[in-house]
Amino acid sequence: MSLLLTLNPATIKQTWLSNIQPDLLSGLLMALAMIPQAIAFALVCGVDPMVGLHASFCISVTGALVGSRAGMLTSTSVVTALVLIGLVKNYGIEYMYAATVLMGMLQVIFGLLKGGNLISFVPQSVVLGFVNALAILLFISQLKQFEGATVTVYALVAATLAIIYLFPLFTKAIPSGLVALVAITLFTIFGHIDVKTVGDIGHITPSLPSFHLPVVPFTWQTLMIIFPTAISLAMVGLIESLITATLLDEMTKTTSDKSVESKGQGIASMIAGLFGGMGGCGITGLSVINIKTGGKTRLSTLSAGVFMMLLVLFGTDFVRAIPIAGLVGLMIMVSISIFEWNTFTELKKMTKGCMLTLVATMAVIIGTKDLALGTYVGIFISAMFFTWNKTKMDIVQSLVETEDGRKSIYCKVKGSLFFATVASFTALLAEETFLGYNLIINFEDAQVWDYSAASALMKLKEKLAEQGHTLVLKGLSEESRAFIHKMDNSFILA
Repeated sequence: MSLLLTLNPATIKQTWLSNIQPDLLSGLLMALAMIPQAIAFALVCGVDPMVGLHASFCISVTGALVGSRAGMLTSTSVVTALVLIGLVKNYGIEYMYAATVLMGMLQVIFGLLKGGNLISFVPQSVVLGFVNALAILLFISQLKQFEGATVTVYALVAATLAIIYLFPLFTKAIPSGLVALVAITLFTIFGHIDVKTVGDIGHITPSLPSFHLPVVPFTWQTLMIIFPTAISLAMVGLIESLITATLLDEMTKTTSDKSVESKGQGIASMIAGLFGGMGGCGITGLSVINIKTGGKTRLSTLSAGVFMMLLVLFGTDFVRAIPIAGLVGLMIMVSISIFEWNTFTELKKMTKGCMLTLVATMAVIIGTKDLALGTYVGIFISAMFFTWNKTKMDIVQSLVETEDGRKSIYCKVKGSLFFATVASFTALLAEETFLGYNLIINFEDAQVWDYSAASALMKLKEKLAEQGHTLVLKGLSEESRAFIHKMDNSFILA
């Protein structure tokens, strides 16, 4: 459950105050990294940079309070920004606010229906492909900053990376990424070095978000305009958030409630839409760095949003002076950290289906830059391989004499009997082999799954009855027995 509602002092201390200094320092680093991203994502969908900054503040703070995953950073995202482009262009920013509020409502409903638990059905090969593709996309996205770049830019990126990787050799008390960004910024300020800065990508106005009800007609027509965008926002936001939460669960050896996370993301999106912001979600890259730089509790994600807003309000000049080269170095480090380098060794252990799923997920995400589409494709391919493997069936037949002295055909089935295997089942169980005999089918190593399977067994029973013979089903699991009995209580179950 959300710890916002937990009043137990011990729980509050553990989840908020058990890691204060590392959380605050990591939160400050995340704030510095969030600002240019929020500005860039706002510009992607064609709105004022402050819309992105206000949204990042609202989503980050709310996510820390009502989400389930400690240490996960939530903010504006490129995946949600891309979905909003068409709506903003065709209908304006007010419809974007309305779509963001509806997005949040849909996510809350999804969470209330326990839909977050569906993330457990996403195969590990898909998660691995998602994370690796995200790392590659993040790295590729930084390369455009080197187009026409001077030697100075290359030197600043190299210096940033050097500080990030070498500073921990002296002390780990302060996140090396934070040290690198501050050092590079101060160096460019006092060295009067002319390079592209955060202030060059968008105008920053010191201001707090304020309540703003979307100015749209509350009509069916408006709903029809915003609903397609809202449902897309809700789905891509949940996919990235829940996969990020799953990844952090594995990193920290802890668990999080995915349905609570869904509701938390929904509440955060609604608040963002009602305070002049755009939709967002969990940010995989920065969440990983937050954990790796010491941010373990909710304080780290709360402080990231608070520090970001304080920097916008009182540190505008410093924020504007942050060199893009420094942020590029930080993002390159993020992409290197996210990529699962053990993938190359794990591939040797995978089945062909898992290998294809992983490669296809990565290829689609990298090719389309659509995280949701790549995830859907990966899940579909994995499901197809699973179904194909489940269609493998074997039936061993023998002629036996039962206790009453009558001869029967005894069949032992191995596999799963469902819609995809019914044809194979009936083909293996050739009718001519049991003509004139009773039929006993042992399901100890098999499972009866659906209506198609039960229907096939009912037809088989009727055929035998026409010949004056019986069908006996043995070894059924409790679930299969209950299902078969519900379909037709005249079956003989042994």
